[in-house]
Amino acid sequence: MGLADRWKRKRLAGQAPAGMLRKYLESAVPDKKSDYRELSFLVLDLETTGLDPARDAVVAAGWVLIERGRVHLQTAFQTVINAETEVAQSARIHGIVDSRLKDGVLPHVFFDRLLTDLEGRVLVCHCAPIEFGFLSAMAHNIYGCGLHIPVVDTMKIEMRRFNQQNKMVGEGDLRLPMMRRRYGLPDMHSHQALNDALATAELFLAMTAQMAGRGRLPLKLLL
Repeated sequence: MGLADRWKRKRLAGQAPAGMLRKYLESAVPDKKSDYRELSFLVLDLETTGLDPARDAVVAAGWVLIERGRVHLQTAFQTVINAETEVAQSARIHGIVDSRLKDGVLPHVFFDRLLTDLEGRVLVCHCAPIEFGFLSAMAHNIYGCGLHIPVVDTMKIEMRRFNQQNKMVGEGDLRLPMMRRRYGLPDMHSHQALNDALATAELFLAMTAQMAGRGRLPLKLLL
């Protein structure tokens, strides 16, 4: 982690109330020079009521851990979140209806659990700006301050590969199902938080294996 990253985390930790967010921000983050196979990752997917963190809400989350280049299925976790909102038309996509939200965990309970599992790990998402945007908005609502999390974005990595090969990005080329097919992975049911997290974890390992070959692949080349 560079000086700018350390300064930002220290500044945010000073703004955070006592609790899990401050503990997370004060913890060490993985070394960007480390080979990815030496590191731990948390692969996350969120289901939301829309795409705008300012007005939409997270209604479900799923994640799984990758340790030393392997998905550990025993770490798979999924929860519905009581966002105190209505799912409206988004239920057609993720299948979560209003009655299920009432039985979900409160947002701060979800976020504390996520931060606990994130400590010492790198976050992996597919289309990270959307996921991180919602996490950042939730952090502001719950803790009153922002986040600083090292994030690997499988979509960003693939976009970079297309650019390096001077390829045009076609419609759907960067969607999770299409990318999985391109890397020889089977189709999975989409828009279910844990399924999408597992699908992203498999894709991440397929992509990094291809990038690394028999050599080292430092984290900094994935960020």
